Amino acid sequence: MPEEDKIYKEIFKEANGVIERIMSTYNHKLLTWFAQVMKKTFVSIYEKIVVNEILLNNLKKLCDTKKGPVIFCPTHRSYIDFLLLSLVLYYYKMEVPHICAGEDFLNIIFVN
Repeated sequence: MPEEDKIYKEIFKEANGVIERIMSTYNHKLLTWFAQVMKKTFVSIYEKIVVNEILLNNLKKLCDTKKGPVIFCPTHRSYIDFLLLSLVLYYYKMEVPHICAGEDFLNIIFVN
């Protein structure tokens, strides 16, 4: 086998591994379980969580009529911001966003 073919196969294998690692997989049962766990967690941590329902309903209308992706940009100062955003959207019957996160987030046991 020529050296170029070996290099190509090596690169392909590595690229395929990266794609497999970052590829999104949707599992409704897992999402429902995770939402219940996160709700219990947030209720125990916070006294209250305030949601601006008027703006959220406007956002829902926008999402329902979207012609392209809606992108949320949480600060990622902690994991709470995007977890709470996902939880709120879930309980308001909106599409839960895909999360872009670093490798350290994927190393959390129940995430991977």
